[in-house]
Amino acid sequence: MPCTQRTIVASLSLPLIICFGQALAAEHDVTRDEMHSLLKERDAAIIELQHTVRDLMTRLETVERSMNVAPAARTPAPRPANDESAATASRQEFSRLEIDEQAAQRALERTLIQGGALLLPAWRMQFGPSFVYTQNQSEYPVAVVDGTDLLLGTNTVERTALIANLDFRVGLPFDSQLELGFPYEWVDEEVRTLIQGAPFGPTSERDGKGTGNLKVGLAKTFMRERGWRPDVIARVTWDTGSGDQMDNGVSLGGQKSFSSSLTFIKRADPSVYFGSVSHRRFQKDGDVELGSQLTFSFGTALAISPTSSLFASINNQFIDATELANVQIDGSDITLVSLSLGASTLVSRGFLLNLTAGIGISDNAPDYSIGLSASIQTDALRNFIYR
Repeated sequence: MPCTQRTIVASLSLPLIICFGQALAAEHDVTRDEMHSLLKERDAAIIELQHTVRDLMTRLETVERSMNVAPAARTPAPRPANDESAATASRQEFSRLEIDEQAAQRALERTLIQGGALLLPAWRMQFGPSFVYTQNQSEYPVAVVDGTDLLLGTNTVERTALIANLDFRVGLPFDSQLELGFPYEWVDEEVRTLIQGAPFGPTSERDGKGTGNLKVGLAKTFMRERGWRPDVIARVTWDTGSGDQMDNGVSLGGQKSFSSSLTFIKRADPSVYFGSVSHRRFQKDGDVELGSQLTFSFGTALAISPTSSLFASINNQFIDATELANVQIDGSDITLVSLSLGASTLVSRGFLLNLTAGIGISDNAPDYSIGLSASIQTDALRNFIYR
């Protein structure tokens, strides 16, 4: 309870007790000593009331600090006596509301930066690890030799992967940003061959691990939101092909590729709508050329508190057929559709924690995925440059 409310309580109690004492004096014609006794009782009651209010205020502040929440709503203070005091109180209240709104925007903006839908200010740095666990089951036709017979069968592959990545971003002048990614991958595969739905031969189990491609990207904001126009961010990314391609018979990727994308962001406080379109093309590796990928995604993010936000998106990926010796492999062109849901929270001023879950909608999409990532922002480089 604020100090002004304690003053109000005491000021209201004083005239009531005085009136009560005067009423008793008028009715019973009390003596001067009896009146002094009543006044002492009144003073003791006021002091006890002040102690009680102070104790309650201390307990309330302790609970608020332990819960780490903003102070609870208070009873409005009485109108100031003059216009200058009223203006000061109004400015303080407006400032408090503005700070709360900026805090919510900061939490939301951190989520958008981590997702690539917003760029860092010049020379601010962000880095942090991320982990994605995926499980997927896929099928593809295969020719099987049984004695002297050549049969058409199906290989069913259950693939479980854990991908760790260390991301690094730094804001650059002219609304641009440099992006680096250092991945590492662990994969377990189980392959079963079926002939007309019946198992054929033993089940093959294998596992592999290795480094992924070092990724180097550059992003630039080309248009700022104004009226109906959204923010527009262009991005180019180069997969250097420095990673391992195979380990123990398990494919780990590792092919060189070049991708470009456009991202659109439109605010409608307290939510943000975003969408992107990207194209990725692989460099030919010997006789094998992986099909190019075209991806569309759209979603929304919502600030639910000054430190937390929720987001959801739909991702559509169209993969062209793979070519072997300039001949397309039948059935290698696929469409992947998935739903992503997530939540993020600011653990501290510079530390954001993000949890995502993905659900495959189309047949070829990963069955499900779970991701956990953290990001830390620092102005160390910014302060060094502008000191």
